[in-house]
Amino acid sequence: MFRKILAVLLGVLVAGLVITVVEGASHALWPPPPNLDLSRPEDMARLMEVVPLPAKIAVLVAWGLGSFAGGAVAARRAPDWPRGAASVVGGVQMAGGIATMAMIPHPAWMVVGSVLVFLPSALLGAHLARRPREGADEGHPTQS
Repeated sequence: MFRKILAVLLGVLVAGLVITVVEGASHALWPPPPNLDLSRPEDMARLMEVVPLPAKIAVLVAWGLGSFAGGAVAARRAPDWPRGAASVVGGVQMAGGIATMAMIPHPAWMVVGSVLVFLPSALLGAHLARRPREGADEGHPTQS
């Protein structure tokens, strides 16, 4: 049980780091306009109106990559519960995305996209990160 909890925590940490790096790169490419003070709620509400479409897409890409990496790490660290660990990581990331969208109004397509990106990305990461079963021939993938 302790191993599963640590796997999920590590997966959430990795997901958060990947999201931070990708979103940081996005902010470097498409910085918010200098006339916005992001500490003011009304400016935060206007943020999504003024950032370009590629910056919005980059947010979804960041969320997908983060969930993918976090799901993969959690699955590798909890080999007896890979899909479960990845699902929890994806669920935690989705909760964070929902909280972000509650604080900052996002376009409807981003809301739908976020729902579609978190869990599938985490589960794909788990699927691709799985270890072959013991006794399997090298070079021949196993079914699980």
